[in-house]
Amino acid sequence: MNSQEVQELIEEFHVPKHIRRHCEKVVAICRFLGQRIDGVDMELLENAAYLHDIVRICDFTVWNPENMADEHTLQSKMKWEEIRAKYKGRRHEEAAYEILSGRGEVRLANLIKSHRFSNILEDGLKTWEEKILYYADKRVEGDEIAPLEKRLEEGKKRNAVTPEQKLVSDMATPKILKLEAEICAAANISPSDLLVLS
Repeated sequence: MNSQEVQELIEEFHVPKHIRRHCEKVVAICRFLGQRIDGVDMELLENAAYLHDIVRICDFTVWNPENMADEHTLQSKMKWEEIRAKYKGRRHEEAAYEILSGRGEVRLANLIKSHRFSNILEDGLKTWEEKILYYADKRVEGDEIAPLEKRLEEGKKRNAVTPEQKLVSDMATPKILKLEAEICAAANISPSDLLVLS
């Protein structure tokens, strides 16, 4: 998939502007890290970073598009309602996997599917592309790059509602911190070096 096809998909699915800004920051981190680690498929990684939240709206727990900061069209709202109905009860990673694999983009679909939060508990991050995408996404709060600990704490407050979700968050945190150390060592950077990309 080339960059034009990626942008066409973003338009086709009417990805909200705030999610596009988030994805662009994730792309910046992926590019920064991927260029410093040998053997990374940069095209695959960047495409996945642009598309990892292509249908993020399908699992928003609070759905009120009228309160979005950015203006949107009636056509976009109708597309979002269609996506939410079609993928109701499914995580955005799974929905993106279905969409992309159905279009013959299996490697890209698998990479995007791997950024599911709990995947780190299942030792599901094997390749550098999977590790970098997962980590980059965890470093971006909205469209701002944040220290990992702050980002994880904010995510826990927002998403860990049930005792089971809190347990998953507590178990994942040390593994994510270990992943950060692994990636930063391989890229020969410190975690704070990513803040210059803001």
